[in-house]
Amino acid sequence: RSVKKGGGVSLYYKSNMVCSVISEYTCVCSDVECLLVKCRNYIIAIVYRPPSGSPSVFLEFLESIFQYSSDSKLPVILVGDFNINLMLSDSWQLEFLDLVQSNGFENIIDMPTRVTSDTETLIDLCITNVITNDIVSGVMTIDLSDHLPLFCFVPCENISCNETNISSPYCRDIND
Repeated sequence: RSVKKGGGVSLYYKSNMVCSVISEYTCVCSDVECLLVKCRNYIIAIVYRPPSGSPSVFLEFLESIFQYSSDSKLPVILVGDFNINLMLSDSWQLEFLDLVQSNGFENIIDMPTRVTSDTETLIDLCITNVITNDIVSGVMTIDLSDHLPLFCFVPCENISCNETNISSPYCRDIND
């Protein structure tokens, strides 16, 4: 973002995994930042909604990802800073949860992800339509930033990995 410091999304994966950017859902704008990739038989989305971003534009964007998921019939994992506090009940939170649940998704993070001396919020989420009891997810209590990091482990059986390089304007080496 050129206007403000902060925000942004990133995805780390092993260099021998075959992943491809889905560019029509990968964007950086004032209402949402998203990196969407297909990795094996999963769609992985890393999402950031700036606090000043329009919730209605963000919800429309999420709805388009849910539609893409339905059309492709692939499991989806969306992780990121949604800046919609699931610990409070307000109209945007209710509309967000209705959209998520009506599309067969659920949030699998249930602990606060941004904690200060005065407040606790659950704004960093992991939303998925993967149906399994084998997913392990949670919040790490590591003081890296003002948000606590999330993790999500999804068991993938019989994965074969091949060398690949993603050629995309949205990707860069972490050392750059």
